[in-house]
Amino acid sequence: MIGEATCNYKMPEKLGEGSLGVLYKTKDLKSECFIAFIEPVLTW
Repeated sequence: MIGEATCNYKMPEKLGEGSLGVLYKTKDLKSECFIAFIEPVLTW
């Protein structure tokens, strides 16, 4: 997922990982600003 562009977002780097999921520094390609994106970990 790192370095890939999905829809209007690009995920250049992974910030961390925890029990809830993986946190990425994500760039919105339309507004050119950075946001945080969490990819949830589904462990049931």
